[in-house]
Amino acid sequence: MTLSFRNLRRVAGIATLFVAFTGFAPGFVSAESITGTVTNKTGPTSVTLAGETWSQYAGDLTTGDTTEHIVLLIAGHTTNTVILATLAPKSTFASDDTKFFQPMLKSLAFLQ
Repeated sequence: MTLSFRNLRRVAGIATLFVAFTGFAPGFVSAESITGTVTNKTGPTSVTLAGETWSQYAGDLTTGDTTEHIVLLIAGHTTNTVILATLAPKSTFASDDTKFFQPMLKSLAFLQ
Protein backbone atom coordinates (compact mmCIF):
# COMPACT_ATOMS: atom_id res chain seq x y z
CA MET A 1 0.00 0.00 0.00
CA THR A 2 1.28 3.43 -0.88
CA LEU A 3 0.81 6.10 1.75
CA SER A 4 -0.08 9.47 0.35
CA PHE A 5 -1.06 12.72 1.99
CA ARG A 6 -4.69 11.91 1.17
CA ASN A 7 -4.46 8.53 2.91
CA LEU A 8 -2.89 10.10 5.98
CA ARG A 9 -5.60 12.79 5.99
CA ARG A 10 -8.23 10.04 5.97
CA VAL A 11 -6.61 8.28 8.94
CA ALA A 12 -6.64 11.60 10.77
CA GLY A 13 -10.29 12.03 9.78
CA ILE A 14 -11.26 8.65 11.18
CA ALA A 15 -9.37 9.43 14.37
CA THR A 16 -11.08 12.83 14.60
CA LEU A 17 -14.52 11.24 14.35
CA PHE A 18 -13.56 8.57 16.88
CA VAL A 19 -12.42 11.22 19.35
CA ALA A 20 -15.53 13.35 18.68
CA PHE A 21 -17.80 10.45 19.63
CA THR A 22 -15.88 8.76 22.40
CA GLY A 23 -13.67 11.49 23.86
CA PHE A 24 -10.85 8.91 23.84
CA ALA A 25 -7.72 9.52 21.77
CA PRO A 26 -6.04 6.24 20.81
CA GLY A 27 -2.26 6.11 20.95
CA PHE A 28 -1.77 6.55 17.19
CA VAL A 29 -3.50 9.95 17.24
CA SER A 30 -1.36 12.98 17.81
CA ALA A 31 -2.83 16.34 18.72
CA GLU A 32 -1.67 17.69 15.35
CA SER A 33 -3.75 15.13 13.43
CA ILE A 34 -7.05 16.05 15.06
CA THR A 35 -8.36 18.76 12.77
CA GLY A 36 -11.56 19.49 10.93
CA THR A 37 -15.18 19.90 11.89
CA VAL A 38 -17.54 16.99 12.55
CA THR A 39 -21.23 17.59 11.81
CA ASN A 40 -24.36 15.44 11.43
CA LYS A 41 -23.19 13.03 14.12
CA THR A 42 -25.33 9.96 14.73
CA GLY A 43 -24.89 7.05 17.08
CA PRO A 44 -24.31 4.93 18.80
CA THR A 45 -26.78 2.58 17.18
CA SER A 46 -26.58 -1.20 17.43
CA VAL A 47 -25.86 -3.18 14.28
CA THR A 48 -25.46 -6.96 13.98
CA LEU A 49 -22.62 -7.98 11.71
CA ALA A 50 -20.64 -11.22 11.49
CA GLY A 51 -22.42 -12.60 14.54
CA GLU A 52 -21.43 -9.68 16.79
CA THR A 53 -23.27 -6.60 17.98
CA TRP A 54 -21.46 -3.47 16.82
CA SER A 55 -21.85 0.15 17.87
CA GLN A 56 -22.22 2.30 14.77
CA TYR A 57 -21.30 5.99 14.69
CA ALA A 58 -21.44 8.28 11.67
CA GLY A 59 -20.70 11.87 10.81
CA ASP A 60 -19.51 14.28 8.19
CA LEU A 61 -15.93 15.51 8.52
CA THR A 62 -14.99 18.75 6.81
CA THR A 63 -11.32 19.59 6.40
CA GLY A 64 -10.58 22.58 4.23
CA ASP A 65 -12.96 22.43 1.29
CA THR A 66 -13.53 18.65 1.48
CA THR A 67 -16.41 16.93 3.29
CA GLU A 68 -16.36 13.17 3.75
CA HIS A 69 -19.00 10.97 5.35
CA ILE A 70 -17.48 8.46 7.77
CA VAL A 71 -19.13 5.46 9.40
CA LEU A 72 -17.37 3.74 12.31
CA LEU A 73 -18.29 0.26 13.51
CA ILE A 74 -16.85 -0.81 16.87
CA ALA A 75 -17.24 -4.26 18.43
CA GLY A 76 -15.66 -6.58 20.90
CA HIS A 77 -14.70 -10.00 19.58
CA THR A 78 -13.14 -12.50 21.97
CA THR A 79 -10.57 -10.38 23.83
CA ASN A 80 -10.11 -7.80 21.05
CA THR A 81 -11.74 -4.55 20.05
CA VAL A 82 -12.37 -4.27 16.32
CA ILE A 83 -12.90 -0.92 14.58
CA LEU A 84 -14.04 -0.75 10.96
CA ALA A 85 -14.34 2.52 9.09
CA THR A 86 -15.96 3.30 5.77
CA LEU A 87 -15.55 6.73 4.26
CA ALA A 88 -16.15 8.50 0.99
CA PRO A 89 -16.92 11.99 -0.20
CA LYS A 90 -20.27 13.05 1.24
CA SER A 91 -21.64 13.55 -2.27
CA THR A 92 -20.98 9.92 -3.30
CA PHE A 93 -21.24 8.05 0.00
CA ALA A 94 -24.75 6.61 -0.54
CA SER A 95 -23.75 5.17 -3.92
CA ASP A 96 -20.37 3.94 -2.64
CA ASP A 97 -22.08 2.35 0.36
CA THR A 98 -24.45 0.37 -1.89
CA LYS A 99 -21.81 -0.64 -4.44
CA PHE A 100 -18.79 -1.28 -2.25
CA PHE A 101 -19.19 -1.04 1.51
CA GLN A 102 -22.34 -3.11 2.13
CA PRO A 103 -21.20 -6.09 0.00
CA MET A 104 -17.85 -6.00 1.80
CA LEU A 105 -19.44 -5.80 5.26
CA LYS A 106 -21.93 -8.58 4.45
CA SER A 107 -19.00 -10.86 3.60
CA LEU A 108 -17.22 -10.19 6.89
CA ALA A 109 -16.59 -13.28 9.00
CA PHE A 110 -14.45 -13.91 12.05
CA LEU A 111 -12.25 -16.99 11.65
CA GLN A 112 -12.03 -17.61 15.39
